[in-house]
Amino acid sequence: SKEELIQLANQYAKNHQKSPKLCESMDYVHFDESNKEILNELDNFAKTDFNDINYTIQQVNLMFGDKQIFARIFNSNNMPLSVMNSRIDDSFFFEFSEKLSKISDIDNVLLANLTAAAQWITGNKKFFNSYLNMRIFVILFYFPAIISPLISPPILIPLIKLLTSIEPDEKKVFCSWLSHLHLLRKQMVGFFHTAISTYYADHPNTTPHSEVIHLILKAMSFLHIANCKSDQPISVSCFYDEFINQSFNVENEMDLNSRKNMHGRRASLLKKYPFVLSLQTKEDVTKTESKQLMKLMAQHSMMLSSNSSLKGESYLTLRIRRKHLLKDAIDQLSKQDPHSFLKKIKVIFEGEGAVDIGGP
Repeated sequence: SKEELIQLANQYAKNHQKSPKLCESMDYVHFDESNKEILNELDNFAKTDFNDINYTIQQVNLMFGDKQIFARIFNSNNMPLSVMNSRIDDSFFFEFSEKLSKISDIDNVLLANLTAAAQWITGNKKFFNSYLNMRIFVILFYFPAIISPLISPPILIPLIKLLTSIEPDEKKVFCSWLSHLHLLRKQMVGFFHTAISTYYADHPNTTPHSEVIHLILKAMSFLHIANCKSDQPISVSCFYDEFINQSFNVENEMDLNSRKNMHGRRASLLKKYPFVLSLQTKEDVTKTESKQLMKLMAQHSMMLSSNSSLKGESYLTLRIRRKHLLKDAIDQLSKQDPHSFLKKIKVIFEGEGAVDIGGP
């Protein structure tokens, strides 16, 4: 009967430590009337204008004061948490956190509570093993204060490091949620850019391959995956990172891309994180790669060419009569082997002393 089910649910809720199979989204908070009252109170608080500073501080402390409460604030629906349902209203959370962050009188309170909440997360290596914990992590990134210089170094990087260690199934949940949270996705990309710029400022001689930069880019790759899955993707240019592009060495990266590390993977950013590279950087890579390829293939052509009387030359030489320019060009080009077209072209006009070798 319904009454028996409610009784059983309450029994499991009060002894949730002994009931590991009980769904995480159905634990004891849902059956505790006092906690329901707190959640309702926070819902009402979020709709106020925050003019009463003392009341605002009280509610912020209440919101962050209990992990189980924080995990359930401002549910957008009553359906169970799942891969497709984070119960997060993106616009609501974004507006709420932005409005709260503009109140300078509560800065210290907010920073202290964000620090405490971050410690819930980073203190547990298996933190993402439940939907509720994943929701805590995601909600924290709605608050801009998380990149405050006062708390960012010891908090943001550990959070990013923990994110990069999630299991494939947990990554699937994270990417699915972020694909629907458009405002948060864009904000997190901005936070990660800030983390990169801060690290470069503190470590002037760093490279894109430092351990910390690698962690940030790996975490950013999850956001890129989410963005690709989203029906409202942000511009790809939002992922371009100024510091990465400025310190990007084309020749070194191409060399890394041609070799594999001890794990059989390619270490180059070209292979692992191309989304952070600007169009200009990719153009530079393409030009350099093209020049190297043409040089190699031209040398290869010189060795393999067997039909040309100009064997061994580094140019594809055309002897042209001006009055028969088109006919001579077509006749000679049609007789070339494919490798010859990788050479630079040299044109000799019959009866004229000057030679055009295709330069500027």
